[in-house]
Amino acid sequence: MNYHEETQDLFDSAPDYAFAHCIAADAGMGAGIALTFRRYYPEMPGAVLNAEPAIGDAIRYVGPDDRVIYNLITKGESAQLPERSDFEAALRTLKEALIAHQEKKLAIPLIGAGIDRLDWRESAPFIQELFADTDIEIMVCRLK
Repeated sequence: MNYHEETQDLFDSAPDYAFAHCIAADAGMGAGIALTFRRYYPEMPGAVLNAEPAIGDAIRYVGPDDRVIYNLITKGESAQLPERSDFEAALRTLKEALIAHQEKKLAIPLIGAGIDRLDWRESAPFIQELFADTDIEIMVCRLK
């Protein structure tokens, strides 16, 4: 596993990186970086809902630009805050999906640390430990 943090806009990542971000099972995507995803991929919330998401899922979506995006279902409703256990369950599902699809590059924001208020100082070590036994490159994108 190759984990590194960069100061750059997530959406400036090379096209061979899959993205992942946290959303609710209701696929509201009305705030935070999820709103930016919704603006780039307006059909994605409907596709997520069609997949009948449950907490702990990582719903894979391929955009019209062929970008792979994983929607990590960390809570039931957009207005809620996630439980750390649900966030971690979604990350475990993400790992399985990346391996199954042979995707080797992942770009993420500080997932869970924005409006979901999870502590990045706990999330970053969890991600590093979870993916330590893989050959997946994880690039964390921090805005300036």
